[in-house]
Amino acid sequence: MRIFLDPPILRAGMTFSALTQNNISARSMGGAIIICANKHPVALLTRRDRITRIFDLNGRELSLVDFDQAYPGKRAAFEAMKVDPEDVVS
Repeated sequence: MRIFLDPPILRAGMTFSALTQNNISARSMGGAIIICANKHPVALLTRRDRITRIFDLNGRELSLVDFDQAYPGKRAAFEAMKVDPEDVVS
């Protein structure tokens, strides 16, 4: 299991990114290779006017301290992200 930040998008002056859990496994059976992959959202990170807020999948706001303990460096990485002009949603 690996945890990633999806590329950010900008909408109405607010930046959004999903924190996702990604799993990939591969096995060989006889002469074949079987690969299984899945991706699940863990949290939604938002930023407006230099204020970051993080929500779980039920819409509850998470404590930044608790989030930072669970996912070290992910909030800082989100806050440092630049939005690609192609990812600006109007």
